Amino acid sequence: MGAKEEQKIKDKKEELSLGEFLLRIRKTRGWDLDRVVRETKILKEILLALEREEFYKLPPPVYLKGILKKYARYLKVDPDKLISLYEKSNHRDLVSGKSDKLPHNRFFVPVAQLGRRIQLVFPRLLKWIVIIILLLYFFYEVSLLVLPPGISLLYPPADLTTSNPELVIRGEVWRAKDLFLNGEPITFNEKGYFEEKIILEKGLNRLEIKAVGNLGKSSRVVRNIIYSP
Repeated sequence: MGAKEEQKIKDKKEELSLGEFLLRIRKTRGWDLDRVVRETKILKEILLALEREEFYKLPPPVYLKGILKKYARYLKVDPDKLISLYEKSNHRDLVSGKSDKLPHNRFFVPVAQLGRRIQLVFPRLLKWIVIIILLLYFFYEVSLLVLPPGISLLYPPADLTTSNPELVIRGEVWRAKDLFLNGEPITFNEKGYFEEKIILEKGLNRLEIKAVGNLGKSSRVVRNIIYSP
């Protein structure tokens, strides 16, 4: 091959734009963009913008210069030549200016801005938390007055037959002011638990547990117990 032909090939290579050069060298080495992204950690959007010469999509020069150097080392080409090729293709020197802004990142929030947001949001959030707590407490107090008391009888089960004359009644109540067993008052602790021992009579024993609330509303649970000695 003559010197003139070599010079023509060299000149032709030098005429390549940035996008053409990057695309050709990547295709020649058989690399897809996903591989380049994975190995360089450069965003795919930036690599595409470089190959398509969509320069308006690129980050400011202060960041782009480092990206180009990193990509050049990966491609095993001279970083300065790649930067020079960018400047020729973009018709702009790769220098930062006062109007340059940080690349957009929807997950990034400056610390100062985050602090201001917290200062604005926290008092409102605290206010709503207090309101919700007060509302919950209000509805709880209303439920104590409006809803009837509840009874959960843990023992004895329904229709129990026993040969033991002594029977221990256990259970829980809530929203109750007073508690009665067959008309006689019995006590319960602050958690609503009650336990009462009675002596059964031979045959059928009818047990009625009655809870009375603050407004006089009541609930009943009845058990029929057969004592067969």
